[in-house]
Amino acid sequence: MMHLNDSPRSVIDTLRIETYEDIYEHDVLFRELDNHTDDYYINNHYYIGLSFYDKHYDNLLLASTVHNKTLFKYNYDSIIDYLNNYSVLYQDYVAQPEIMMLHIDNDLIYNVTIKTFWIKIIQRTWKRILKERKNIIKQSGSFLKYIKNNELGIKQISLPTLRGMLCR
Repeated sequence: MMHLNDSPRSVIDTLRIETYEDIYEHDVLFRELDNHTDDYYINNHYYIGLSFYDKHYDNLLLASTVHNKTLFKYNYDSIIDYLNNYSVLYQDYVAQPEIMMLHIDNDLIYNVTIKTFWIKIIQRTWKRILKERKNIIKQSGSFLKYIKNNELGIKQISLPTLRGMLCR
């Protein structure tokens, strides 16, 4: 990963800095709209950005963020570049943005919990549930019958749902 110094050496560096400024200017609008310019980061709220593992605190710390509208307005590679180069904490590799929940402790240390991991698990599980649902529909013909009265001796068919899908 290339880091920029104070004086750009090429046209590419100049374009990158201009992109950073555009992203920053767009992102700062949301801080002003939310009326949280002094305390933009709020405990137990979700943010999109980068975290950094700190050995001293033995925890993930908030490194940089962008508003979700900024994320979707700009090229994803530009956002990744911006987040990594405008981070308050240095990492020697290119980190990918995550969904994070911020926890501000009593010492005003900004700890985060990565939530993207759990979203991936839910998406993978829901994909499996959808496949099961399709198989049940396919095996039962073109329609499903839901029978409330089991006394008729007909097997009740139920489709897997969101409820309890992670317990299966």
